[in-house]
Amino acid sequence: MEYYNAFEHTHGLTWTGTGEWLMHDRTFETWLDTLEANGKLLWLQGTPGAALSVLRSLMFQLASQADTLQEVLCQSSLENLKGSTDCAVELLTAFLALVGPVYIVVDGLDEIDEVHRCKLLKQLLGLLEKCENMKLLISSRPDADITAILQEKSADIRVDHRNCESIEVFVTQSLRRWFAERDFLPEGRAEIERLLAPLTGKSKGMFLYAEVVLTNIQDLEVHEIHRELQVLPESLDDAYGRVLARVNALRPPALKNKARKLLGWIGCSPTPLTIQEMEQALLIDFDDTEGSLTVLSRLNIIKICGSIVEVVDDYVQFVHFTVKEYLFSPKISGSIDGPEATLNLAMCCIAYLCQRHHDPQVGDEEINAHAISGAYRFHNFSTNMWLELLDRTAALLPRRLPDALIDLLSRLSSQRCNQRCNSEAKAPSSVHLQEYPEIDQMLSKADQFRRAYSESDYNTIQNTFWVDLDPLTISSTSIRIQRRLEQLLCATIDHDENCHCDVIYRHYGITKAVAFEEPDDDDEIEPLLIDLISADKVESVRGLLLQFKKLGPARDTKLDPNAVSALAEVLRSDSDDLFEDWLNNVDLETKSTTDQMPLGAHFIRSPIIQATEGQLHREDYLLQVWKKLDLLNSCGSIYVGDALFNVASTTCSIKLAEYLLDHGAEVDHRRSKRYMTPLQHAARKTTCKAANLMKLLLLKGADPEMISENIYVAKKTRIRDEKGAKEISKWLGMSWDELLADVKAERQKEQETNLKEAHPPEG
Repeated sequence: MEYYNAFEHTHGLTWTGTGEWLMHDRTFETWLDTLEANGKLLWLQGTPGAALSVLRSLMFQLASQADTLQEVLCQSSLENLKGSTDCAVELLTAFLALVGPVYIVVDGLDEIDEVHRCKLLKQLLGLLEKCENMKLLISSRPDADITAILQEKSADIRVDHRNCESIEVFVTQSLRRWFAERDFLPEGRAEIERLLAPLTGKSKGMFLYAEVVLTNIQDLEVHEIHRELQVLPESLDDAYGRVLARVNALRPPALKNKARKLLGWIGCSPTPLTIQEMEQALLIDFDDTEGSLTVLSRLNIIKICGSIVEVVDDYVQFVHFTVKEYLFSPKISGSIDGPEATLNLAMCCIAYLCQRHHDPQVGDEEINAHAISGAYRFHNFSTNMWLELLDRTAALLPRRLPDALIDLLSRLSSQRCNQRCNSEAKAPSSVHLQEYPEIDQMLSKADQFRRAYSESDYNTIQNTFWVDLDPLTISSTSIRIQRRLEQLLCATIDHDENCHCDVIYRHYGITKAVAFEEPDDDDEIEPLLIDLISADKVESVRGLLLQFKKLGPARDTKLDPNAVSALAEVLRSDSDDLFEDWLNNVDLETKSTTDQMPLGAHFIRSPIIQATEGQLHREDYLLQVWKKLDLLNSCGSIYVGDALFNVASTTCSIKLAEYLLDHGAEVDHRRSKRYMTPLQHAARKTTCKAANLMKLLLLKGADPEMISENIYVAKKTRIRDEKGAKEISKWLGMSWDELLADVKAERQKEQETNLKEAHPPEG
């Protein structure tokens, strides 16, 4: 998710009125004060689920009042630390050298394994000593290893000891929403409120405990709620235990087995599964070689598995890492068997890859049919994870792998053997199946290929030479599937009649197609540029950029499409040198392009503008390109208007919008009445940038009453009713109507000033 989308998504998970006590805590105020040098390190201690909600509530309440804090919060999350901690520290050091005071928040440190969290913590503390303008906040349970590092170095706040008032607010607001949804009679409400009266005290400062208890009763009737709440759970484990007991009591037995299988998969998977992948995986029969069963209904996983799971952006996960600790504990009666779950998921992946839809002899039309039916929902997960799951299974079952798994591996080795692969197995496989030499050799080669792929610049679609390094036909099949999927999708927002976009979105979550063209030799430059820039291989990038001038006479008179795609990656690189190289090596004065579009039209597209997100220097780079192109003269006012439309639908950059408005863009530009205007797009966003863009557009004369007439949208929404317009006071300090009145007065004043300047008084 991009920064602003991530901010708004997480903001929606907070509860007004919770965590406010922390804002008045003297220790926290000292940490927050940039002029206070003695309070650089703060440790929020708590029990599971105690700190997360407090941090969300506090930080987003602060950020709603100070726009600059938003970027600090999002850029300091752990989700960007994808490499080693050494690399992360280097990135942080470079980042801190370029900005002013920075607050780094590491939430849920105890969720990382002990070795890695200790290393990360020590490196962050080292960074804290070097950087005077840095403040560090750690939230975690007071585990022994963390305590040993932080004691006597940090100021401490025990969150769970002071959360009662916030939890009371959370419970009250939750019940208010729930009562409105269920429409309980007054006597039913009174009974539920009586039963839940002790909940805040029982929670012992844990939001998670309160949330699990409340979610457990969401779909129950009053008499069932009475039975459930007669005695509240004594602890968080007790609350988890009630969910597990309900799962183990499900009838018929097939439903119980399904729920336990799903919980096992969530806990053992190396990477989160999507809901679409789980729906497909549930249909896999290890003896079914055809794979003809397709998903025909949605899986309500929360109803089946209970309040301990959640679905976020289609990914299924436990509500907290302590759920896995409980469910997989052998000390718990009826717990989930981790090795068995890992084995089952591994066998699902291998059996799936052996089914007919992955036969290398399947034709393109049959792949199309399988794609439309949803047969490839489980493809990405199984191709990427089958070997990792097999390794984990072998580690968990050290004596001997089950015969059923050996049979599946034998089938995979024989049916998906890549005859064009000529690589040699350099060592036995990590699974150690020397008694099955053909399988062991295949696994050894597959492991070599996995390591080479993860360390290389291979590209899934356009660089295809590497598929013959794969001992199985899986890689070549992956490319064919991806190509067919992209060809099935409409390439523009104007959908074809009877198109497949909706069904593909339902199956795979793909929302927009990018027109795919069969690559030729030169088209391998783009993916290599993207990968090399991501790997910070500057010299290699420069060499490839020079090739834009060396692509032969056929390219001399046309804009190379790689130059357009490369610009977005060059912008994201934040490298002055790379941008100058790009600018010097790309012909922006060519008279024609490969698709007959005006030259400048290629550089106003949404992906290019999106690449400047939140970075003023990137916007300056793009403006240099636009100025060199002379957009209005090279494109015409329609395309300049399209650029304004794209800015409003992506970054909402004031700088880019002002340039376009000053250079020919109509403020209410749209290609037809079916489309939204820039103002309508901005009004759909709830960010400070969008609010300021709305104000700018209104000052430039945008019509606040404009309504689009898209035939695909049944409900016509006025701009004032869009979320961004309704919440604009959060950012501008005035309501939508007040803004319109203010803009009207300002425009009228400007007109009067212009009139006086045009007709100065005589004498």
